Amino acid sequence: MTDAKWAAVRPLLPVPAWFQGRGGRPEGYCHRQLLDAIRYLVAGGISCRAMPADSYGTYRFDAVAAASPPVHGYHHGRNEALNEVVSAVFPAYQCEFRGDENLKEAVLRFKRMLRPTVITRQPVPYLRMRYENTRTGGGSVGPSLGFTTHDVLERELRLLEGAPGSFVEFENSQGDVRHIEWNGSWLVNDTPQAPPSQNWTASALGCP
Repeated sequence: MTDAKWAAVRPLLPVPAWFQGRGGRPEGYCHRQLLDAIRYLVAGGISCRAMPADSYGTYRFDAVAAASPPVHGYHHGRNEALNEVVSAVFPAYQCEFRGDENLKEAVLRFKRMLRPTVITRQPVPYLRMRYENTRTGGGSVGPSLGFTTHDVLERELRLLEGAPGSFVEFENSQGDVRHIEWNGSWLVNDTPQAPPSQNWTASALGCP
């Protein structure tokens, strides 16, 4: 971070309690070093990235995520100099990120799906899906997998039973793809299996 950028950001940061004589102990790293480290993590084309974290008390978060300025756009149009040096850091779940999201995908996930400011939120796993149901007439447009939510996946899995020739195909954050069919019995990647349960779906998506 240049001196000019640091000069713009520094007044916006909180003053440590120990520095004001209110107790506590000095941080191990100065704020400028921490900001440089965060900016490094979201550099190199990675728009959102999850990192293992130790503990979040009673919450189930198992990662810290950092969204780069083009993704969060918190100060876009108001203070571009500040927007350029601010990264949105928030508690997250490792199952929510694949690590190779392009800018369009990262913006979609951050602004429309994750709700990063809600500390009580449930996991929103990285989930891309396509499907076709011969009984309901529902289905995806085109052959590509598109982002969706956990509840949509579970709904379409339930609707598979009694609809021969139908399928649901989905991909998780690890790049694992599962193709599920019902033709009188359940098949997952052409292997017979018991009906998909909520626990099975959560496990397949890597949810804690």
